[in-house]
Amino acid sequence: VVSFSVGYAHNGPGNGTGSVDDIVSRATGRGMFWSVAAGNWAQQHWAGTFTDRNGNSVHEFAPGVDQLTFIAGGVVELNVDWDDYAQRKSDLDVVLLKATKDGWVEVDKSDIKQGPNSPPIEQIGVEVGGPCALRIHCAKNCSPGLRLRAVNLKGGGPFSVSMRNGNVYDPGSCKGVLTVGAVQHGALETGPLEGFSSYGPTVDGRMKPEVVAPDGTATSDGAFYGTSSACPHAAGVVALYVGRGWAPLDAITQVQKDALPLGTGHPNPAYGWGRVHPGPSALGWQCDAALPPKDTTCTTACGSVGTHQCGATCQFTACAPPASDACNGLDDDCDGSTDEGFACALGSEATCADDCGGVGKRTCSSGCQWTACVSAKGTCGSDGGST
Repeated sequence: VVSFSVGYAHNGPGNGTGSVDDIVSRATGRGMFWSVAAGNWAQQHWAGTFTDRNGNSVHEFAPGVDQLTFIAGGVVELNVDWDDYAQRKSDLDVVLLKATKDGWVEVDKSDIKQGPNSPPIEQIGVEVGGPCALRIHCAKNCSPGLRLRAVNLKGGGPFSVSMRNGNVYDPGSCKGVLTVGAVQHGALETGPLEGFSSYGPTVDGRMKPEVVAPDGTATSDGAFYGTSSACPHAAGVVALYVGRGWAPLDAITQVQKDALPLGTGHPNPAYGWGRVHPGPSALGWQCDAALPPKDTTCTTACGSVGTHQCGATCQFTACAPPASDACNGLDDDCDGSTDEGFACALGSEATCADDCGGVGKRTCSSGCQWTACVSAKGTCGSDGGST
């Protein structure tokens, strides 16, 4: 079981192909399981097709908008790639600008000459602060419809034009892995998703992430946030399945089935199939200790109907009899006596003194109360005898 809280924004088109996908496929093919962080780029991502309405060779992120603005703080890591991994005929350049009192000035750029030996990727890493902007320039063969992706991996606030969906990168977008989003641990049962947690689907339309797990959890260095925190929690759950004999890829499928749904629709590109949740039946447990405690009925040692609860080890506690008997002719509380607390035991019979001074019979009836005494000889006559 591998817990992998690392993402790569420069190793493939995000459609289940590429060098990272090849490594993952070899590993899973040998029986290894990967739990992978979905990424923390939901607010710092843009995706779309190359557009140049005015013909100036500068991409437009929206009509009349040729740059993505954001507030930088520290080391900024910008990554732009485009869907030309197979043919490698297009060539784009990336420029980082900073706002000054005199206007926008260039801070850094990446202008690698793409070709057969150079993947369709441009990257900028520089320390900068304040209002900044990203521009994408076409150097060669930028046909309309060429799909672009831009992401700020660190050191900056949300893009001015962002795309919430489709920002799960490798290996989170790989096939055969369990990709994990993040929900703050105190809100795990209801959400919402952490604002930074990456959304699916993948470029080729596969649902990602598959599940979400808690972040904001306690460590020796303080609270640990991000999908990197959620990822090992999901890996631990899968380890339970594998430890019970599930094959890794089968465990992924079962974890999705056992997840508790969150959000609108099921599955959905925010939460996938829901919050990760060990399934009692799939793991050979009797019950689910994580759900709200509730009594369930069971049969006691004396055959009455009792109750038990799900204990901390996901096994039922001993069947506890009710505190007192009901009027039913049974020893409900298992103390050896029947219908205690009532005048009589339901259905029982007893002798009694009839109205004539003879011996009669009475029966314990509804409500565990005695019926009137019935004479064994019939009814009393006017002479005081019986007739």
